[in-house]
Amino acid sequence: MTTAEGARDARRGWVPWLLAPLVLPALGAAAVVALVEGVDLDSWAVWQAAVVLGALFVVPAGLAAFAARKFGVAEAIAWALACVGVELALVFGVGFLALGLGPG
Repeated sequence: MTTAEGARDARRGWVPWLLAPLVLPALGAAAVVALVEGVDLDSWAVWQAAVVLGALFVVPAGLAAFAARKFGVAEAIAWALACVGVELALVFGVGFLALGLGPG
């Protein structure tokens, strides 16, 4: 193993731990809260609102799974589920309850 390979393996080891539980859910939750707070979703068709809100959860989860792909399928799925869970907690716990943002 060369020094470059060792550095790459070390970098790949911490990337999922940084992206999946911290960065990606925070960005996704901020986008969901901004969308719900700033856009009149009543004027949208139901399917459009569902697709956009679903994409704001699926895209960060997919990116988290992509970052963890080196560690196997099971771990990639686990990181994706963790990302969705943290994002849900941030949207409802921080965005809607603590900050009082969102519908209503």
